[in-house]
Amino acid sequence: MAYGVLYEFRRTSTNGADMLITISQKDYNGAVKKRALGRAPILKRDNNGHIYGTSCELYAECLVDGEFSHLYTSDAYEYKVEVYKNNTLIWVGFVSPELYSEPDIAPPYDVQIIATDGLGELKNFNFQKRGVASILDHLDTLMDKTGIETSWNIVSDLRFIKEDGAASTEHDILSVKLDLDHEEGNSYYDVLQGLLSSLNANITQHNGRYLILFCDVVYQFVDLQRCLWV
Repeated sequence: MAYGVLYEFRRTSTNGADMLITISQKDYNGAVKKRALGRAPILKRDNNGHIYGTSCELYAECLVDGEFSHLYTSDAYEYKVEVYKNNTLIWVGFVSPELYSEPDIAPPYDVQIIATDGLGELKNFNFQKRGVASILDHLDTLMDKTGIETSWNIVSDLRFIKEDGAASTEHDILSVKLDLDHEEGNSYYDVLQGLLSSLNANITQHNGRYLILFCDVVYQFVDLQRCLWV
């Protein structure tokens, strides 16, 4: 779906990086509104099993009472947030309507806007039988419901022996076919959690892309709480 930039927040970090945050609206084609930030935004990462969800907290300066109230909507994909550092996309997500709030005081005041990466939205969809498919195909189907169009980044040294006795290449594991029909009725989130658990793998968003990390690689995610203006 097409999005147009509605709000733009820009600032130079203390280390000299050009930081840009945009809020885009579905099917919007009007002018871009440039607004200030009341304080430095924060990127966070929290883990739940093998799923490491990320979020972005920003505090927009509101000059007109209720200026950002339209962000409270029933559509979880209405407003997309993108974070750029030196013109490079480092994070993307959607404004979480249920997390929007504003103080009951006269402007100017700061409005807290929280955006999430769409992984939590997978809890709202139930898995349907789809027969035998490759691991990659199952992942594509599950992750499509995040609403985020982003490419995969796979980190794995996992190998298996093929029927001809040859060792597989780096990402051949994703071509292995599975039947997940027994998961029918479970949420996409739970199906993804189970699939990752069976592969001993984790998933998170990193530098604007979804990263799947197989735990045979010596690496460990840490909870992220990072000020964007450093």
